[in-house]
Amino acid sequence: MPIEKLRPSFTFTEDRLKELQAVVPEAFADGKINWDTLREALGEYLEDETQEHFGLSWSGKREARRLATPQKNRSRESCQAKVAG
Repeated sequence: MPIEKLRPSFTFTEDRLKELQAVVPEAFADGKINWDTLREALGEYLEDETQEHFGLSWSGKREARRLATPQKNRSRESCQAKVAG
């Protein structure tokens, strides 16, 4: 299976961020998302992270999701870790 299929199908592009800001303007400050305010605005519609929908759970799952998500500075971080190590 190609790695691309394991990555989330969404990305936060400028257009999507503008759409989110139009819906929940109070969750933005200085062009950045205030996650606490966004969670508060979502209220009961926010997914409970403590419960799995399908019962799949393992030690390190959150870290695995973080690693699977593409990040702009990932290669720089790994290079810095190798130099520091």
